[in-house]
Amino acid sequence: MKAKPYFVSILLIIVLNICACGKMGNVSLMNGGDEKIAEATLEEFIEAVEADDREAIKGMFAEDALAQIDDIDSEIDTFIQFYHGTVQNWDNTSISTQVRSSGEEGYYQRISCKYKIETTEERYQIRFTKNVSAPTQEQEGIYKVGIITQECFEEKHEEFGSVVPGLYIVE
Repeated sequence: MKAKPYFVSILLIIVLNICACGKMGNVSLMNGGDEKIAEATLEEFIEAVEADDREAIKGMFAEDALAQIDDIDSEIDTFIQFYHGTVQNWDNTSISTQVRSSGEEGYYQRISCKYKIETTEERYQIRFTKNVSAPTQEQEGIYKVGIITQECFEEKHEEFGSVVPGLYIVE
């Protein structure tokens, strides 16, 4: 009879360990954490664009990404000139989270998001990619942001963005 409580205790310990490991592995993926990070990133980015705060925009990019961009200041200026109005609302149309190993360095957690944004003057789609966690602090932050007017997106029905870091405008 004593074997049964022992068996139940061992089974309970195994189940608790499995559950705990799954929850510890990637905290931001639980409870919509990736969506919260995406929303906060978008809000901070849009506020900086609308305030013409070039330094704030630049500060959101990963240092590693900035090192790969030829002329970030010019890209920021072009983006700010393209964006018109004050944001009225936005809607998240897609979000994905990738977790990948970089060998001995550790793991990356990257979110890729696409939003429909309506301002007082225009409708846009904005897509961005951000390393939420990375092996080094220099690799954490935004890597790329793309923007297209909703009208242009509907006419062309094309995806937008790039595989290299920077700010992109599709016209």
